[in-house]
Amino acid sequence: MASKVAERIYLDGFLRSTGWDVESVAETERPDFIVTVNGRRLGVEIRRVFKDGGRRGSMSHRAERERARFLRRAAETYYALDGASINVKVLSRGAWHHGDPAAFATRLLKATPGHAWEESKIGASHSAADPEAFVTRLPLAAGRHVRWMVIGDSVGWVRSIRWTDIEGIVREKADCLEAYRGRANEVILVLVADRLTESGMLRYVDPAVTGGRHGFTAVYWYEHMGRTIHVA
Repeated sequence: MASKVAERIYLDGFLRSTGWDVESVAETERPDFIVTVNGRRLGVEIRRVFKDGGRRGSMSHRAERERARFLRRAAETYYALDGASINVKVLSRGAWHHGDPAAFATRLLKATPGHAWEESKIGASHSAADPEAFVTRLPLAAGRHVRWMVIGDSVGWVRSIRWTDIEGIVREKADCLEAYRGRANEVILVLVADRLTESGMLRYVDPAVTGGRHGFTAVYWYEHMGRTIHVA
């Protein structure tokens, strides 16, 4: 999903989890949002955190995005070829997203079952040209169903995170505080672990409010669709 759309989804989830009395939300840049809470004007900066995040970003998250893009392109080609409505679940992560989406769409077209809710299986594990996948025929009323998924990108182990693991991110974001305060005197940083994806399966294990704010009004850890912790 587009970055700003994702940021708004995370912001809305965070605000719901806090129970704050929010009066208004405005989309901006540097910081990402201006939120008015009980008459206070707060700048809110959203920053995702990943298992393997570094200065060059997360390789696992990049691969997740590339696999999702591959499936979107394959779906476009499949339905352009007048394919029936199907759901596709690719089993493994692997490197198959470096293959040809059009060729994959053609394979799906040939493998599409003849009746609604029938299922077929194609491909082989870790194949770039022909990834292993289950194909389910959907009723006509489902239309052009494109929410195909990679099962391997939504399961995995959960990494424990402590303040020492994320303080560097807080310091890095603090370098932008002067620009943020051009829009709001009070600025909070929300660190997001999106545990719906394998790359974001993180859990904060330190006690609340253990770190330094590094100039922010507050720093929060938000596990998407889960809990929020005031960490600094």
